[in-house]
Amino acid sequence: MVVSSKGSVIKPIEKTALLKTINTAVASKGTTSVSINDKIVVMDRNECLFIKVSDIFYAEAKGAYTKLLVKDRGELMVSKSIKAFSEKLPENYFCRVHKSFLINLIHVDRYIKSDGGYVQMDSGETIPVSTRKKDAFMHIMDEMAI
Repeated sequence: MVVSSKGSVIKPIEKTALLKTINTAVASKGTTSVSINDKIVVMDRNECLFIKVSDIFYAEAKGAYTKLLVKDRGELMVSKSIKAFSEKLPENYFCRVHKSFLINLIHVDRYIKSDGGYVQMDSGETIPVSTRKKDAFMHIMDEMAI
């Protein structure tokens, strides 16, 4: 039994368990788990908008801003980087297919291989798939294929 300087009993700690807990805490610091059915809050000019994650078609980088195309709301300009959305939105539903585009896989209608490769969304928009991101995107498509 170990007693502290104040006279209270201190429970012994295994070093490996403590290190594992610390590593887990450090790895999860600043991250939140958002699912596809959750809502996120974004600022659009003078409003706080609550947007269902599943309603987001895609995010497009516009410098320090991000343009979101959202079902039943149209285009929203948000003063956050696309990286912030990439880190916040669930990675099993959202895929960065280009340095300027993050797409919601739920809303992908088709992938066209010609012209360098691009994705057509349910909204009718076409999104380019960059050469650097193509392998990762194709891997996701392979996992989704029947």
